[in-house]
Amino acid sequence: MVEVDIPDPVTAWESTQGSDALTGAAEEILSVCAVVDSVDHDGIVTLRLASDLILVEWEAVDPPSPGERIQFSTSRVELYPYKL
Repeated sequence: MVEVDIPDPVTAWESTQGSDALTGAAEEILSVCAVVDSVDHDGIVTLRLASDLILVEWEAVDPPSPGERIQFSTSRVELYPYKL
């Protein structure tokens, strides 16, 4: 089990009909496709990627709507293993 962290703020995104995905290779730009679970008033968006929730800092001008499937790119994803 791992915690997924996207440390860089999201500044651009688009609506999509794609499947949930976190794709790309090490040292490359990564593509994230997920459903928006919630949008907080303080600039935090919760994404549902398969059965996982990912919190991201949102700096894009227009926030997405809960339930909307979106896609964006990021240069970094950090993974933290944990045990329950």
